Amino acid sequence: MSKLKMRVAVAAASLAVLAGVSVATAGSAAASARIFGTLAGCQTAGNTLAQQGELIGYECVPTLHGGYYLYTW
Repeated sequence: MSKLKMRVAVAAASLAVLAGVSVATAGSAAASARIFGTLAGCQTAGNTLAQQGELIGYECVPTLHGGYYLYTW
């Protein structure tokens, strides 16, 4: 992913946190990050993707704005 695309994705993700919605960044599943307003929402999305076989593992990491990043691999 180019630096410009990454910056655009981060800006969109930051705005999504403020709005309380999730947004997926561009890139492969291993490098994707999604932002959720609650820990429960993040864990639900991670569990759903895992049950669908879309990922090997995930982690919900708190953001500075009170949301949670869903990192998948």
